[in-house]
Amino acid sequence: MRFCSLGSGSAGNAMLLHWLHEGRDRHLLLDCGFSERELAHRLANRGLSIASLDAILITHEHGDHLGKAPSISSKHQVPLWSSFGTLRPLLQSPLGGEPSFPYRRLQPGACYALHGLTVEAVAVPHDASEPVQFIFSLGGESCMRPLRLGVLTDLGHASRHVIERYKHLDALVVETNHDVDMLELSSYPAALKKRVGGDWGHLSNLQSAKLLTAIDAETMPCVVAAHLSRQNNHPDRVRSTLHQHLGQSFSERLIIAEQDDGFDWQIVKRR
Repeated sequence: MRFCSLGSGSAGNAMLLHWLHEGRDRHLLLDCGFSERELAHRLANRGLSIASLDAILITHEHGDHLGKAPSISSKHQVPLWSSFGTLRPLLQSPLGGEPSFPYRRLQPGACYALHGLTVEAVAVPHDASEPVQFIFSLGGESCMRPLRLGVLTDLGHASRHVIERYKHLDALVVETNHDVDMLELSSYPAALKKRVGGDWGHLSNLQSAKLLTAIDAETMPCVVAAHLSRQNNHPDRVRSTLHQHLGQSFSERLIIAEQDDGFDWQIVKRR
């Protein structure tokens, strides 16, 4: 199993998973915060097309994550997976009837199978309607435990439930949205500062460091810091904070996702 990002930040988010199942390449798109044209362009840069996708998973309905996913799913008949709350306005259309796109409803706390991959939807505290994040597991044959990749962006705090579910991972993509001092000094209106820094907003660098410590991430083979605010954070601030809490070797191997290019393919390896 391997994963990469097509872009990470408030201007749009999308991540790819690739694995083999019964001799066939499988691809999953996690979040779709771009137009169809932009998504096709970014996929092409990875040697793929929308037709290559086996499913599109959405964490929540905010535009930088949902984007044009329903219309893309409808046009290309790629299954779209989300919680009911995420697509409530479309699923409860006054016109009634079935949605025009192939849809699978996700229940927070449940696990689902996709071509040999196990997908766990994890409820998180964020100011959206029924938001979820994901843990992906693959393999586990021959008495070996499965590979486990966690994705954890867009949450205001690391709840006890989140900490418990995200232990024992082999790789993790985690939000480091803002530096507290930069947010406080920014030109954001007071209400927006309160939202971003609140318990239902986004993780700060310090909150992420404490979360990583709580789940024993110091020895995790691959950790990616993602969803950085261009206005209220900087890669140097992220790396410095995580260095202070998790040590030099951790900060040196830390990968930081970028808005324009995301990050390149990373292979999930057992810790």
